[in-house]
Amino acid sequence: MKNSIFCIFALLLLSVPQLVSGQFVGIGTVTPQFDLDVAGTTRTSYLEPGLGSGNPYKFLRFGSPTEYYAGLMYNLNAPGFGPGDNFAMFTYGNRPFVLRGGDIILQPNTGNVGIGTTSPDNRLDVNGTIRAKRIVVETGWADYVFDKNYKIPSLQEEEQHIETHGYLLGFESEEAMNGKADLGDVAKRQQAKIEELMLHVIELNKQVERLKENQHKQK
Repeated sequence: MKNSIFCIFALLLLSVPQLVSGQFVGIGTVTPQFDLDVAGTTRTSYLEPGLGSGNPYKFLRFGSPTEYYAGLMYNLNAPGFGPGDNFAMFTYGNRPFVLRGGDIILQPNTGNVGIGTTSPDNRLDVNGTIRAKRIVVETGWADYVFDKNYKIPSLQEEEQHIETHGYLLGFESEEAMNGKADLGDVAKRQQAKIEELMLHVIELNKQVERLKENQHKQK
């Protein structure tokens, strides 16, 4: 029985070229260059990197260990890879990080996404400039201004509000906004102000036309 087991084990070893060379072990290669050098596909049900509790991260790296690589990391407390106790994907030497395929889906109610910041307070926080061909913001619109029951502030009311508060009626002060603007809300209120001004212009035009008509009659 023991001889049979030994023979089977020996055949398995011979079926895969391998070599123990100094401190390196090779499978599928007779010139291993690393602690374990596998020239082929490796399959495992579970893999746990073990760098020890004294290291600020545990990671898997792909590529060349001295020239270029990228990897997956569980970051314990390394400041350059997030706030700590987080999972990170990284590239070495500031190389581009590319996701290729179908849609990128971030499951709702599971966390925020930060670009240029490690402490996002919203679903997407970008600390920098966003450039886009088109931005669609889901919000209401301001056609209620044209409703017959809508009371349009008079120009005198607008003037009084500006003189008293230093900003437009229906808006907040710069101090109250605290450097932030809700684009959808602001666009809606600006549209309402444009529509109110248009109605004022239409009314002023009617007054001008009536004055012209009266002047023509007096000639």
